[in-house]
Amino acid sequence: TNVDLHLASRTFFDKYVVDSANSHGLHPFYWDTPGGGQLFNWSTGAVSDPDSVRALTGGAALPPPGSDTTPPAVPSGLSAAVDGLAVELDWNDNTEPDLGGYNVYRSIVSGIAYTRINTIPVTESAYTDLSVTKDTTYYYAVTAVDTSSNESTYCYEQQAVIPDTGLGTILRQWWTGISNTTVSSLTSSANYPDNPSGSEEITSLEGPVNWAENYGTRIRGYLYPPASGNYTFWIAGDDNCQLWLSTDGDPVHASLIAQVSGWTDSREWDKFTEQESSPVSLTAGQKYYIEVLHKEGTGGDNVAVAWSGPGGITQQVIEGRYLSPWLTGLYGDFDDNGSAGMEDLARLTALWLEDDCLMTAGTDLDGDCAVNMTEFSKMAQNWLE
Repeated sequence: TNVDLHLASRTFFDKYVVDSANSHGLHPFYWDTPGGGQLFNWSTGAVSDPDSVRALTGGAALPPPGSDTTPPAVPSGLSAAVDGLAVELDWNDNTEPDLGGYNVYRSIVSGIAYTRINTIPVTESAYTDLSVTKDTTYYYAVTAVDTSSNESTYCYEQQAVIPDTGLGTILRQWWTGISNTTVSSLTSSANYPDNPSGSEEITSLEGPVNWAENYGTRIRGYLYPPASGNYTFWIAGDDNCQLWLSTDGDPVHASLIAQVSGWTDSREWDKFTEQESSPVSLTAGQKYYIEVLHKEGTGGDNVAVAWSGPGGITQQVIEGRYLSPWLTGLYGDFDDNGSAGMEDLARLTALWLEDDCLMTAGTDLDGDCAVNMTEFSKMAQNWLE
């Protein structure tokens, strides 16, 4: 803080500058004369006009630089909340008048080996840690620092577990030229499921609104819950739609948990009781197969899935960060030993190199009849998980 001495009285400096500085309160960086000259530089201790300083302070001696050795209070109330691939930290404000900020520390071992993750003191009592990785537990502590570089001890540690999260999209396929309004009209079509009219990756569990008529849709992939606990799901759609969820990553174990047998407006979650699922217990770090079947006749069309659950999730459409796309025809293992492993991936790689439009057509997410490395990397991640 710069203080112009010609704007303040001797009483002001005696009470608010000298006294507070001696008691580790307000610390001016330098004092200026009315003509702009510097009387005292706090950071260096240089006094260019001692007589003027003594006159303005009533003869009181200035505290020497670095004389404040009392650390601030330890921060309290630290919390750590996971938000996708980020950890939101929050704590109570310190009240010291000479508070310079806070330092945030992190470790992957409880109570030891903390590393400071902020480069300069944090001025707010909150911090977002974006440099985290999936399937990892982090331990956090915060300290307070004052303007004399005194630092408190660590506050009580808080931990955050970063669950395995999705790739950001989910696969949507559609079949056009199918009349009627029931899901069974889609699933009984000769072109279902192997010959969709088209496909795309979408960034949330919601299809387009007023997109077309007389078509059916399947949206499928993997769901990654951010925290362990009970989740509730809702589905809305025009006309018929169904929501299926597996107990793991295998679609064979999927069961119908919610449906619309009539029609709803876009995101109308409470028209029918069967739109809402019973609470479903999910585990963070585990992936679950999820599938939406949707049949549109004529008129307006829409389909969307919402959820609520632990980790601060209120009723909302499921975002892409909790989803990964299904890769058609690639579930299971080539040697039928009950699991997909590196040998299976190697064999699939060979097939991909031989003909990326036939045997591995399920990986061709953009429909350009060529499997690029981005598409193949997504396949590999889903495969190995």
